[in-house]
Amino acid sequence: MLYAVIILTLALTIKAVVSDLGMAQYIVEVTKSWLSGPIIPALIFLIACGTSFATGTSWGTMSILMPIAIPVAASAAGNPTQVVPLINATIAAVLAGSIYGDHCSPISDTTILASLASGSDHIAHVNTQLPYATTVAVISLLVGYIPVGFGLNPWISLVIGTFAIILFFKIFGSKIDEKGNIIK
Repeated sequence: MLYAVIILTLALTIKAVVSDLGMAQYIVEVTKSWLSGPIIPALIFLIACGTSFATGTSWGTMSILMPIAIPVAASAAGNPTQVVPLINATIAAVLAGSIYGDHCSPISDTTILASLASGSDHIAHVNTQLPYATTVAVISLLVGYIPVGFGLNPWISLVIGTFAIILFFKIFGSKIDEKGNIIK
């Protein structure tokens, strides 16, 4: 628990510094001339994935990006009816991207503990997680964040994404028998 408390304390400190410096307002001003609302959720998702993977912490990434991403999404919405859906998609992008990066990062505490608890080689554990998590991340980006950014109902994206994942693993997945052996 000490590790988690330290991460949260440092994340809250960074959040306070970001807020005091007016980072969100600065980014809104710098990007408002070229950044359009529909690409914000996808862009924020990719930034959260990279940040969380590089730092190994989802909580830290969430606390850094959330106060920046929400004002950027609110200011980039084209009309008032798009503000709430765009902010919801952006919040989801921060959360999901942060979890993806944390789950796949070799320096994440959860990844390290999972490999230690299962008795597997740490890098082998990371290598087994990456294809599955990345498949879902790419499908989420292509079927979820991009279409939702352009106004598609999130429930429709969820249904399409579910079918896309099932189809992907039906086509590319390995079949196994009752004993857990791969059928060739």
